[in-house]
Amino acid sequence: MKLGVRHIVIAGALLATLAAAFFAPSESGEVISPVRSSGIAIAGEHRVQPVVSPELGESVLNIHPRGLDEDPEGAFTPSTWVQPKVVQAPKAVAEPPSAPPQAPPLPFRVLGRYVDGGAIAIFVQQNDRNLVVRTGDTIDDTYKIESIAGGTMTIVYLPLNQKQTLAVGDTN
Repeated sequence: MKLGVRHIVIAGALLATLAAAFFAPSESGEVISPVRSSGIAIAGEHRVQPVVSPELGESVLNIHPRGLDEDPEGAFTPSTWVQPKVVQAPKAVAEPPSAPPQAPPLPFRVLGRYVDGGAIAIFVQQNDRNLVVRTGDTIDDTYKIESIAGGTMTIVYLPLNQKQTLAVGDTN
C-alpha cells in the first residue's frame, strides 16, 4: 500500500488536532484535573461530579455550570424516559407455630420374653446392648418401663414425660 502526500497531510492534521485538544487549557486558563472516584474536580466555576446511571450501570459525568447547589435540576442533569423500578420490601413471613417437642423413636428391638411365676421379663436390644427389663426398671435415666400388659410394653421417655408403646408379643 502506497501512501500519497494527501494521506500524510491528513494524518498530520489528525495528530495536530489530538495534541491541541489534549493540551488545551480551559476558558479560565486552568487545566481541569481528572475526576477521581473519591471526589469532585473543580475548574474555574464548573464543578464536575461523577454520577452512576441506574439505567446504564456506568458512571456519567454530571457538569453543573454554576455549581452543584445553585442549579440541581439544570440543563446538564441527566434525565431518562424509563420509569424507575419500584422495589417492594419483602413481607415478613410469620413463622408457623412450633410443634411441642416429641420423644424420639424407641431405640429398642424386642428379642423375646420370659415369664417366671407371673413376673414378665422382656429381652430387648438397644444399639449393641442386650437388656432384660421388667416393670419399674429405668434404662440410662432416659426410659422407664411403666407397664407390661397383654402384648404391649408402655415406656415413659423421662426428659419429656411422654409415654410410648412397644409391641412385645402375647404369652405363649
